[in-house]
This record gives sequence, C-alpha cells and structure tokens, in this order.
Amino acid sequence: MAERSSLNEMDILSVIEGFLQIVPETLNDGYTVDLGDLGSMGVIAKSEPTETEEEFNESHIEGAKVVFRPGKLLKTAMKTADFVRISENGH
Repeated sequence: MAERSSLNEMDILSVIEGFLQIVPETLNDGYTVDLGDLGSMGVIAKSEPTETEEEFNESHIEGAKVVFRPGKLLKTAMKTADFVRISENGH
C-alpha cells in the first residue's frame, strides 16, 4: 500500500492498527461498520424465543457472530475472478 500511495509504511500500519481497535468496539456497541464499496460488517445474534418482549433478557441469547456483507467492489471482483486448481504440494 505504501508503494501505491503517498503514505509511508509506518503511517499505514498505524491506520490499520487503529482500524483493528475501533471495529470491535463499534460492533460491540451495536453499530454496523460500513466499508463503502468494499462491504459492511455487523453482528447477528441467535436467541431463544420468549412469549413477550418483557421476558426477554441477555440469558436468552445463545450466541453472536460477526457477518461480512460484500459490497460492489468485491462482488464485481468475484464475477471476474479466475480460479485454478492447486495440488496438495501447493503448485
């Protein structure tokens, strides 16, 4: 990335480190992380049903996971991607 921009390697590493710190915080706060044409990340949770909204609490949540939804850039790239078979020895 440094070779393709006016930023040096340390600047890029600093931005990536900041990104890696803020994404989990943002997701934990219940927000979606929008990466523009690259896509977005969000959290989905699985839970046990309850009869009423008032009965529902944190103990009903069975699990949560981060999901990535590709945007235009990745969808387009995958449409034109070339795939080759790789043997067991890596060639």
